Amino acid sequence: MSINTDSIREACEIFGKKTAYFLGLTLRDADNFMAEIGAALVNNDAQSAGLAAHSLKSIMHQAGAMEVGDCGEALQDAGEVGNLEECIDLYTQLRPLYQESKAFMEALILKCEEESKSA
Repeated sequence: MSINTDSIREACEIFGKKTAYFLGLTLRDADNFMAEIGAALVNNDAQSAGLAAHSLKSIMHQAGAMEVGDCGEALQDAGEVGNLEECIDLYTQLRPLYQESKAFMEALILKCEEESKSA
């Protein structure tokens, strides 16, 4: 599965000149939530993984990274019922989606910063 970069671009349009700032905050928080999910799963704690996935889902949907948000939502649901095996499977799917979204967002940040320098 690959991400829909158009949905990320569209979500960022409302932030205008603040797009780089918005994406920077989003990635900072998302990195933390991804780390929390991973740590919870290492500790066999599906419920904590689900709680962190809930937060990840919300910010990634807001940023237009729908595939990441949807996978996070599925992980949240699995965590709520304590299904550790499903949480681990979903995290395995989530990581590459997140990395692809993150790389795209980082490229957008650089583009926005370059445009603001030339303006």
